[in-house]
Amino acid sequence: MHLLVNTINLNLKRLTKPSSLVLLFNVNSRRPLYLSSSLFNNETTTPPPSVSEDPAGNSVFLKKKYSDTLLLPKTDFPMKVAHAKREEHENTIANKRQFEQLYGFQSLWRQGQPEFVLHDGPPYANGDVHIGHAVNKILKDITNRYKLLRGYQINYIPGWDCHGLPIELKATKDGKRGILTDPLSIQTAARKIVDESIAKHIEAFKRWGILAEWNSPYKTFDKSYIKAELQAFLQLYDKKLVFRDLKPVYWSPSSKTALAEAELEYNQKHESPSVFLSLDLESTNIQEFISKIDATTPTVLDKDAQVQVLIWTTTPWTLPSNRAIAFNKTEKYCLLDARQSNNKVFYVVASALRTQFCVAKNANYATVLEFSGEHLSKLTYKHPWFENEICPFVHSDHVTMEKGTGLVHVAPAHGHDDFVLGLQHNLAMDCYVDDQGEFDSTIPKLKALPVLSLGNKVIMKELANKIVCSTTIIHSYPYDWRTKLPVIIKTSKQWFVHTEDLKSKALDLLKNVHIHPKNVENGMLSQLIRRPFWCISRQRTWGVPIPVLYNKETGEPLINKKIVDRLCELVDKSSNIDYWWTCPVSEIIPDDMDPDDFTKGKDIFDIWYDSGLSWHLLGGKIADMYLEGKDQFQGWFQSSLLLSTALRETSPYKNLYVHGFVVDEHGKKMSKSIGNVVSPWSVVTGCAERNQPAYGADVLRWWVAAQGSADGGNISASSALLRSADESVQKLRNVIKFLISYCNEAAAADLNLDNISYDELMYTDQYMLALLRDFRNQVTTHYEDYNYHRVLMKTLHFATSEVSSQYFTWAKDRLYCDFLQSQSRKSCIYVLSQIYSTLSKILAPVLPYLVEESYSHYKLGNQSIFKSTWFAEEPSWDNKNITTTFDLVLDIRESLNHIIGANNPKDLWVELQCDAKNFQTLQILHPLPDDDIDKCDSELCDILQISGLDLKCYEVGESNPKTDPLQPINFAIKPTGVGHSHTGYSVGICKTKMMQCARCRRFCCTPGDVLCTRCLSVMKSILQKQSQATSPAQVESSKKKVVNI
Repeated sequence: MHLLVNTINLNLKRLTKPSSLVLLFNVNSRRPLYLSSSLFNNETTTPPPSVSEDPAGNSVFLKKKYSDTLLLPKTDFPMKVAHAKREEHENTIANKRQFEQLYGFQSLWRQGQPEFVLHDGPPYANGDVHIGHAVNKILKDITNRYKLLRGYQINYIPGWDCHGLPIELKATKDGKRGILTDPLSIQTAARKIVDESIAKHIEAFKRWGILAEWNSPYKTFDKSYIKAELQAFLQLYDKKLVFRDLKPVYWSPSSKTALAEAELEYNQKHESPSVFLSLDLESTNIQEFISKIDATTPTVLDKDAQVQVLIWTTTPWTLPSNRAIAFNKTEKYCLLDARQSNNKVFYVVASALRTQFCVAKNANYATVLEFSGEHLSKLTYKHPWFENEICPFVHSDHVTMEKGTGLVHVAPAHGHDDFVLGLQHNLAMDCYVDDQGEFDSTIPKLKALPVLSLGNKVIMKELANKIVCSTTIIHSYPYDWRTKLPVIIKTSKQWFVHTEDLKSKALDLLKNVHIHPKNVENGMLSQLIRRPFWCISRQRTWGVPIPVLYNKETGEPLINKKIVDRLCELVDKSSNIDYWWTCPVSEIIPDDMDPDDFTKGKDIFDIWYDSGLSWHLLGGKIADMYLEGKDQFQGWFQSSLLLSTALRETSPYKNLYVHGFVVDEHGKKMSKSIGNVVSPWSVVTGCAERNQPAYGADVLRWWVAAQGSADGGNISASSALLRSADESVQKLRNVIKFLISYCNEAAAADLNLDNISYDELMYTDQYMLALLRDFRNQVTTHYEDYNYHRVLMKTLHFATSEVSSQYFTWAKDRLYCDFLQSQSRKSCIYVLSQIYSTLSKILAPVLPYLVEESYSHYKLGNQSIFKSTWFAEEPSWDNKNITTTFDLVLDIRESLNHIIGANNPKDLWVELQCDAKNFQTLQILHPLPDDDIDKCDSELCDILQISGLDLKCYEVGESNPKTDPLQPINFAIKPTGVGHSHTGYSVGICKTKMMQCARCRRFCCTPGDVLCTRCLSVMKSILQKQSQATSPAQVESSKKKVVNI
């Protein structure tokens, strides 16, 4: 057999060894048998590859790669960035793509567009960042970046809460000077701590890719902010919405200041004494008692027996302040026989709590008689500590039958309900506890004893003869959230906001606020409804002083516009309010008043008052969103709403977004002592001690979006979740790399994709656009609902399944092997560009580093993706006919996969018999061909990934598997596997008789051929173009190379 060898030199540039394409033809059929790159030079001739013969006697050359003729994906975009290089890689991206300048750029790009205002709840400027900062700031950033892509101009000014006890406590412990007590020294030290903390925070926030106005953040110790606080307080005072009064407040002995309820946390394992005490009635004679309760004297009673009432308390230290016993007149009470050999005593308790008391006492006291609680109002008793004092019984609805004795010890100075009763019944408000949480000198035996420790013990010892029984209980108790130590309740003169006058209006305004997620919206309502008086004064130094002078004789407060305006002038001059602690009253008081009559107050504003006024920075705008942790229902969300309601009668926000707290994989709170703290810096830059790689900012952001936006519940952080986030981001990187290998802006321009119409697209591509349209709509809905975790789940599934596993598989053959400018490739690349555009915009809010990096490879120039806007609606992509057709095709593919299992279908021939309806549907993807070669070339073959397909319709009279699936099907082939479907088709498979093309690797060549028709045509085109670029001498030399085999 003779083979003609034509060689045409392909060198466009001088190479070390000229590269030539070699064509070997069958002399009889003139069909190509071999075509590939070969190395020929002027000195030697490399012989052609060896041959073998197929059963028909045709020469078949061994496999030879054609990679240099394939249009394989090409891009400099890296497939993977090693963990060790993540930090440098992301920093390079941030610098090149100008992350820090993006906020300023968007203000120009979106000038005149609607504004989206996300008002930043200020974190404490104290210490380094923690994982909670990452959750909060990244969720805000995802929201802002999404809104930016939707065409909004972003208004996001980061802020810091610069006052507060943690900062002051740290400032007072100056290492060089010991414990600081001088106010100015504390101010200076605190300000330094704040500045250093803010610098650390900004560094971290920038590294996480947070989009913000970093050049001018707001700080609550800025002079403009301080002046706004002073003026707001004056307005509240003039409206009679703030007042000073003696009230019971939560008092922290460890912090030496009053606390608001939002500054408490509850220790579920606090230990307290549980004490039952018997108190003598003023007249202990049982006959007189019987007379007062209008009962008949039982025969069992001794005439000289005594009656005592039982009270129960867990705060024995409050007993000296006892002023009454509360009962519930609607309940029944009973007289218990507690007589012993030398003790003729009867106890009074609530009937419903008799059993509980007997269990505590480990006794079984019989009930002598029962009576209505209303009769107790006729009785009086002897004070437990000051026995010469006689105290009343008073009714109260807050007395319940849940525990105790139904007779409640009332100390108006140490309880909120007790205080109300004290006002109602004109009871004394005696408080014997000082600001240290110790007894003052009023009671010599108790002087200087800490009430919660030694105070309790000494009182119980002194009252031992009155204690019926006692034990220790473990229960929930309020603690100072900063010092983690227990608080007490005691009366103190403080400044309060009249919350009762604001609640109704605030609740009405809250009805128009959308709270996300839905399952937590009742949290805000319930917290606001239960809100007691809001104490806004604190007895500390580091904060904004309450601008009030007090009359030295009467103690009456003095505040007016002249004083506040003067203070604001002094703030402007000094840039802070430190002068308050040193300047004389004469510099503040109006000229017509005697400064010697007044003294300056020593209280500062509560930090919730500080931050609760931050909405004034928006200049009258209502924030579109406040986004914080769920603890802010009783904190910043509430203080902002109350103050905005009071001062401008409107809500400060339109939406509230709430996230949970970070816990470890076991649901435990992050704690340094436990050792389960996850630092955001260790996630981004790595941690050798924890054997944790440097994941980078994008992985941190993915974890936040995936875990932090679900339902407002706790957010789990673990090594496993971070690895999963890393793997997810890597999968998306792989998909994006393939996309931009073909659909970058330069390639799109070469192919003139802008002028391609929907009708020109292949059906497979139209189907992909239908899927893409549905995907866009679903993800947009998730973004609008702030369900970022659903965005990620949907996007990851779409990218890895519908796009990568499915569409890439269908499209690779035409991408790699068709003509460069073929309509099939244009159609596919147009769809790839739409997929990339969609994925990049959907992922950009969450993964700005990855997307900006890919965009630099996709887009000519240095334009940020955030200059673009969200994708437009594409009605033409909503093609119901195409989706219906592909529903059938995918069902057929599933049936085929069920038959072949894990085997590759590429060398299979399929016979598909179906009913008339399905036959007509499938013809658009597999037009009826004339020969076997054409049966290999269809979209249906590409989708099924098979060699070729016979599409047949059931004829009249033939069995129809749709109605009779058990009837045998007469396949033209001899199937090695069959499948039937109730949807109207049957599938038969066998090995194909077609040969594998040496270039595209599909089984679509007739025996004796090496290249399929398509690949031969492409190669001829390549040769023709290359011959036109080759000199005549090289062509003539190549023609002389003939090999006789």
